[in-house]
Amino acid sequence: MQTITTLFRLLIIPGILIVASCNRDDDSNPKPGKTDASKVFLKSQTIVWSIGSGHGGHGDGGGPHDSDDFTSTEAVEYGYTADNKLRFINNLEFVYDSEGRLIKTIEDFDTVKYFYSNGLLSLVTTNCGYYDGKTFSDSTSFYYNNDVLTYTVSTFEKTTTYYTFNNENLLASKVIKKTGPGFSRSDSLIFSWKDGNLVKISTRSGIPYTYEREYRYDDKPSYVLASHFPKEYLIVREITQFYGTQYPLFYYQVMPWRYNCRNNPIEFIERTNDQVRTIEYHISYDDRGLPLVIHGSTFQMELEYYQ
Repeated sequence: MQTITTLFRLLIIPGILIVASCNRDDDSNPKPGKTDASKVFLKSQTIVWSIGSGHGGHGDGGGPHDSDDFTSTEAVEYGYTADNKLRFINNLEFVYDSEGRLIKTIEDFDTVKYFYSNGLLSLVTTNCGYYDGKTFSDSTSFYYNNDVLTYTVSTFEKTTTYYTFNNENLLASKVIKKTGPGFSRSDSLIFSWKDGNLVKISTRSGIPYTYEREYRYDDKPSYVLASHFPKEYLIVREITQFYGTQYPLFYYQVMPWRYNCRNNPIEFIERTNDQVRTIEYHISYDDRGLPLVIHGSTFQMELEYYQ
C-alpha cells in the first residue's frame, strides 16, 4: 500500500491538525535509517487490561478504584480501501465522498455526518450520540478566521470551545466555556510540544486544582501513524472528549498514543494537588523499529501490521 497523500484545506488548519495528529506532513519524513510509519498499515491491535484495586481505569491512569481484580481483552481489526483510506475498525465504518473527504461514520445505529463549506469542516451531526456509548443527538459547528479554526459550538453540552496556536501552528490552548441556569464555568487545557510530540498538558479551571501530565518519548516511530485515522474523525473525537463528565479536565484521557505523536511514550508523570505519580511503558520493537508489544502498568498491547 502507498501512504495517503491527499490534503484537504481542513487538514492544514493550524493546530487542529496537530491536536488530532501531532505529525505534520512536512515533518513526517523519517530520519536516515528510520522507518516511515506513515507508509505502514496497522492490521490489528489487541489490548489485555488488568484492572483492579490499586490500579487505574482504562487509559492506564483513570485513577484508583475499589473493584476486584479482573482482566479484559479488546481486539481491534483495521481494514483499508483500495486507495489506502481507513475503511473500518471492527464494526465502525468510514464513508468518503468523491473528493476523499470523510462524510460519515456508521456504527450500529449511530451515524455521524460531516459537512463542509468552502473546503472547511463546518458542521458535524449525530443521530444517536458519539460519546461513550450514551445516546443523544448533537451538532457541533465550526467557526474560522482566515481559514484558522477559532472556536466550536456544541449543542448537547451547550459548550463553546476556543482555540489558540503557537508559532509552529500547534495547538497551544483550548478554553471550554459552559453556561447554564445560575452558573458559568471556564476550563482550559494548555499544550506543550517538542519534536512533533506532545510533552505536557496542564489545566486551569474555575475550581482550585493542579492537574498536569507530562510525557517522555523514545526515538522510534509510533504505531499510531500506521493507523491512518481520517483527520476529520480525530478532530471530532478530540472536541467531544469531555461529553458527559462533570469536571472534564480531571478525566482527560491519559493514554498519550491518542495524539498520534511521532514517537512512542515511554514515561508518563501526573501531578495533582494530592499526588505525583510516574508510569513507565516498556516496548518491544520489530526490525523496522515499530512497536510490537507495549507494556503499561495496567495493560499489554500487541500490534500487527500489513506487510
